Amino acid sequence: MPGNSLTATAHADQNNSVITSNLTDQLKAAQAKVDAAQATYNQALTDFQKTQTDLMTNTTSLKSAQKALDQANQALNSAKSDLSAAQKNASPEDAQKIKDLGDQLTAQQQLIMKTTTDLSTAQAQAKTLASQLVDGQSTIDSINQQITSLKSKVSQGADDVNKLNKELSDLDHINQDVTSATTKVTDDQSAVDSATAKLTDAKLKVTTSQTTLDEAKKTASSQISTAQTQLDNAKKAQTDAQTVVDQTKASIAALEADNISIKLPTGYNEALFQQLADVIHNQNATQQMYDDASKAINPIANLGVDLNANGYTPTATDKAQQVNMTSLSAADQLALTQFTAELINSARVQFGYPALKVTQSSLDFAKAVIEQYEQYSDANGKKTWDISAKGGHYNEGIEKAASQYGLNDAGNYYEDAGTAGYILNQGKTMADLKQGIFTAVIDMLFNDGNGEDYLHATSLLGINAGKVTEFLGVGTDNLDQIHLELVPDDTRAYIKDPTKFDTTNTLPVPDGTGNDQKVKDLQAKLTDQQKSLSDATQAVTDAQTNLDTVTKAGDISKLADQLTAAQGAQKDAQDAADKANSQLTADTDSLNKLKAQQTDSQQQKVAKQQALDDAQKTLTATQTDLAAEQTKLATATSNQAGLQKSQSTVNQTLNDLNQKLTTANTAVSTLTKQLNNIKDADSTLTKAQTTLDAAQVKLDAATKQYTNASQNTQAAQKANDVAQAKRDQAKEELDATLVAFKKIQSENGSNSGTPTNNLIGNQTVVSSAPSTNNETGVSINQDSNGKTTNPSVNVNVARTKKVAPFKVYAKQALYRYTSPSFKKKATEFSITQSEPGEMRRHLL
Repeated sequence: MPGNSLTATAHADQNNSVITSNLTDQLKAAQAKVDAAQATYNQALTDFQKTQTDLMTNTTSLKSAQKALDQANQALNSAKSDLSAAQKNASPEDAQKIKDLGDQLTAQQQLIMKTTTDLSTAQAQAKTLASQLVDGQSTIDSINQQITSLKSKVSQGADDVNKLNKELSDLDHINQDVTSATTKVTDDQSAVDSATAKLTDAKLKVTTSQTTLDEAKKTASSQISTAQTQLDNAKKAQTDAQTVVDQTKASIAALEADNISIKLPTGYNEALFQQLADVIHNQNATQQMYDDASKAINPIANLGVDLNANGYTPTATDKAQQVNMTSLSAADQLALTQFTAELINSARVQFGYPALKVTQSSLDFAKAVIEQYEQYSDANGKKTWDISAKGGHYNEGIEKAASQYGLNDAGNYYEDAGTAGYILNQGKTMADLKQGIFTAVIDMLFNDGNGEDYLHATSLLGINAGKVTEFLGVGTDNLDQIHLELVPDDTRAYIKDPTKFDTTNTLPVPDGTGNDQKVKDLQAKLTDQQKSLSDATQAVTDAQTNLDTVTKAGDISKLADQLTAAQGAQKDAQDAADKANSQLTADTDSLNKLKAQQTDSQQQKVAKQQALDDAQKTLTATQTDLAAEQTKLATATSNQAGLQKSQSTVNQTLNDLNQKLTTANTAVSTLTKQLNNIKDADSTLTKAQTTLDAAQVKLDAATKQYTNASQNTQAAQKANDVAQAKRDQAKEELDATLVAFKKIQSENGSNSGTPTNNLIGNQTVVSSAPSTNNETGVSINQDSNGKTTNPSVNVNVARTKKVAPFKVYAKQALYRYTSPSFKKKATEFSITQSEPGEMRRHLL
């Protein structure tokens, strides 16, 4: 029926479609195998071609060497024939010698050739054995690595087993630990009960002892209480007296440390200077009058030098304070000026003259005068006015500074100066500067009669100014010279322009009264206080003696000792009770923890046992693997020992052959030398011998070349054999995949009742595979129905294009570095400095 026919056709198409799909997948899988086999074959073929090329190259070299060796032998034989002919023409005796030596030489040369061949064979054997030994050692190393790894695993496995066994054992011990801990807690409780009983008894003894002591004290004589009160009062009086003495001593020390003053010798007063004051104010005074007045002052004034020899004691602060005397800071200049003013005022107040004052203008004026000194430059370029060298003050500079500050600039009415030498240590600290100023002021007041007629003293004491207030400014220059500038508060004669020189805003300066009288008053007070302290100390001693006597009579000390002993026993009993309670608490906590662990131990034990079984199983398997590897190692080691023994034998053979070859070569050399020593006048014989010698040299070289070529050819042949075996195996595998592929194609073609898919019509399914001398491509063609057509083998000759080798040309350059040489020119210099005692000081 038509309907049934359509249905049958549909089913057939569907079946064909399924079959076609399955066959296509099979063809694709077969094609993939063919491609893989083809690639393997291609690589094997390439390797084989390379080894074959090497073999051909080495074979060619061997043939060339053989040809050269044959030619050398032929030349040697020819030379021997020529020599033999020449020997016949020689004398019978020489000819016989030459023949005998020639026979011997021939025998040795034949021995050399045979030994060389044997040596080549032995060398090849040695090379093979060396390769086998390397492979065997590699195998042994690999096995050793595996054994090391397995030993590590065995060790780790054993550790795991031991650890699990210990953990299981610990779990088994928990019950025992709980029992032991329970017993310990019971014992602890007994110890606590015992310690508590002892503590109660000790407390009772303390209470009894305390009661007995209290009753004894109540019944003791009232003299003890009275004596104790007297002792307490005496000690308090002693402490109060000591405090007063210490306070007074501290006050004296503070005043002495802060006391900056000048001590005047007896008779050094205003009356002493009256004659000189009269001369100063006498406009008609002569130099002789000045000298006479100065001589009257000298005897008393000079006493002041020794009297003030230790008058300045620097403070720790001044010693530590670093200064730059060539460029004093404003704070340092003010501190020096205040120190100088306090020092001079301590003398002025004793004369009844007004104290020096300090203002910012007096400080600035002194600084301006110093700047004038330092700005001075003479015709030779020497800087700073040197008072000693110039023989006096820099009056011009002082007058310029005076004009700048509105002062009378008609002359030097202001400066007293000390030259370099007063300030020691280059003025590094404030203490150095103050010491220098102190020394200069002492010289001006008490040692000024040698050419200066005490005019510095009259200036500093205020005699020149006539009891008028003066303003002081002090400073130092870069030649270590000291400058004291005093400006009288007189607007008629000195301060011409008060707007430029301030006299109202004074800075703090001690009045010069000093602390001497305060110290004297305190010292007198201290004497009385020390007497009171001594009396109070004696009263304490007497009261203590009285108390000791009364206490001993009351016999209370023994009861006190009993109380002390009871209290010590109570403390020991308390410590023991505390320790017992602490131990009980700690052991109870441990017991509770063990009981908690006991609850969990059963569950843990099951898990630990399972883990132990697994670990033991793993350990046993690893130990089995280790034993197997150790067996492999023993076998490989034994094989290696056999190879080493064979190698030793071959090496001995090589040594013997080398020695034999050396001996033969030596014999050839000796025989050749003997032949050369035979004197033969026959030029033909000589020429024949020379030709023979040359032929022998060429033969030796050809023999060596042939030996090397033979060894190389053997190695190339071995490599070629290996590559050929790999190629043949790859070819067999490729042929097998092609047969399988053709079978699938054939099966596909047998089901051609309906057209199969056109996916693989007329397509090449196997890529070309090169043969030994050319590239061979095997292709299987199919028609449009998927049937295999005539398989064909396409042969394509491969041509390899020779490419010129790539070369890199690098430009070369030479770089020269010459280190500069430095010649240091030594500069010699020296500093000449006078000893401190030799440094001159001058007052101007």
